[in-house]
Amino acid sequence: MIISVALCTYNGSKYISEQLWSVINQSQHVNEIIICDDNSTDNTVSIIQKIAETSTIPIKLVKNESQVGFIKNFEKAITLCEGEIIFLSDQDDVWMPKKIETIAKHFYNSEDLGLVFSDAEIVDENLKSLGQSLWDISFTERNRHLFESGKKIRLLNAGYILTGATMAFRAEIKSIILPIPEQKDFIHDAWIGLAISGIYRILPLPEQLIKYRQHSLQQMGIIDRSSKEQKKDIFLNKAIQRNNDFEKSLDTYKSELQRLKIIDERYKKFNSRESGGKINVDLSNLVTEEIRYLVEAIFHINKRMMLIKKNRLRRIPGIMAELTRGRYKKYSNGLRSAVKDLILNKEISENMESI
Repeated sequence: MIISVALCTYNGSKYISEQLWSVINQSQHVNEIIICDDNSTDNTVSIIQKIAETSTIPIKLVKNESQVGFIKNFEKAITLCEGEIIFLSDQDDVWMPKKIETIAKHFYNSEDLGLVFSDAEIVDENLKSLGQSLWDISFTERNRHLFESGKKIRLLNAGYILTGATMAFRAEIKSIILPIPEQKDFIHDAWIGLAISGIYRILPLPEQLIKYRQHSLQQMGIIDRSSKEQKKDIFLNKAIQRNNDFEKSLDTYKSELQRLKIIDERYKKFNSRESGGKINVDLSNLVTEEIRYLVEAIFHINKRMMLIKKNRLRRIPGIMAELTRGRYKKYSNGLRSAVKDLILNKEISENMESI
C-alpha cells in the first residue's frame, strides 16, 4: 500500500524541521511527502530543501506563486498525492514514531474503512505537555457516544470534531472531497470527515499519536468548546445553543444544508461513474435523511421568526401547529421555547439576545 503525506507550510521555519524529521523517521516509512508552501517569506523553503537533499524518502516541494490560504493549500497538496492512503500534516507538530504504522494497519485489514483519526497530546511551543488531550476538547465522551449512536453525519456537520493533523484517509475518494468548499468556520479537515462519513466507516483511535503544538504563530489551534457548551444537547435544540439568536441559527442550518447537498451530488456522480455502484445505499441514504432534517429545521426557525412578530393572540394557532407536529421538541427547546414565543413582547423579540 502506497502512503503519501500532504504537508502544508507558511512561514513555519521555527518548527518545520522538527516536524518533517518526525515524519521521515517513522517506524513504517511513507512513500512520498508532498509539501505545498503558501508563499512563505521566511526561510521555510530553504530548510525543507536542505532536508530533502538527505532524506531517504522522496520529498516534493511546491511553492505557490501567491498565497491561496491554508484550505486551498491543503486541497492542492492532496491533489498532488499519488498514494493510496493520504496522511495530513501540519508544519508545527511532532508525530510519535509509530503513528504511520499504527494507523496504516487498520486500512490493511478493513476495506470498508475510509478514514482514521487519533487523539493527540496538547503541548506548548517547547513540546511540554499542557496536561490535556485533544479529545478532551474536541471528541469528548459525549461526542463519542453521539458518533456511535447513528448521528455521525449530523455531528460531523457541526464541525470541530476531527483534526486534520491526526487524520488519514483513502485517496480513491478524492472526487468526493475535492474541491473543498470554502465556508466560514468549516475548514478542510471538518469537510473531509463529513464528506467521507456517508459512504465509508470512520475509525477513531484513542492513542495520542502526535504532539499537537500550541503557539502564537499558528494559523489554526484548539477551539475550546468543552465544559458547559459541550454538555448541551447539540441535536434537539442546536439552533438556540450554538447561536442564541434566530438569524444566526438560520445561517448555520443553511450552511449545513448546502454542504450536504454538495455531498449528495458528489455521491451520485461517484457511484454512477467511478465506483460501479460501490456506495452502500443505506449509508448514502443517511445524507438524504439529514437533508430532510435541515429543510424542516429551517422551516421551523423561519416560522418562529414570523410568529414572534405578531401580537400574542395571533401567535397561538401557529405555535400550537408547531407543537402538534413536534417541531418545537425536535428543533428547539420544546414547550419552553413555545411559551417564550407566546409571551415575548414584539419589541423585545426583535432585539433579544437569547431564546
